[in-house]
Amino acid sequence: MWLFINCARAEDISNLALANLAAGPLENLLAYFGAEYIEKVEEQSRRNPAFRHLLGGVWRSSMPKEIWDRVTAARGEAW
Repeated sequence: MWLFINCARAEDISNLALANLAAGPLENLLAYFGAEYIEKVEEQSRRNPAFRHLLGGVWRSSMPKEIWDRVTAARGEAW
C-alpha cells in the first residue's frame, strides 16, 4: 500500500482522487500499520511538500493517539 500511495501521489491527479487517496489508503495504512510506517511518513513529509499536503486530508479515524499526534505534527494545513 505504501508503494501505491507514493506512486499515485507522484502522478498529476485530480483533487477528488487526492482526497480519496488521503482518506482511503493513507488513512487506513496509518490506522492499521501506523507504528510500522510513521517514520517513513514523517520523512516523506519533510522531503516532499506534495506528500505533506496529502497528509492534510487524513483524519484520525481509528488511528492510535500517539500516531495521530505525529501525523498532525508532520502534515501541512488540514483540509
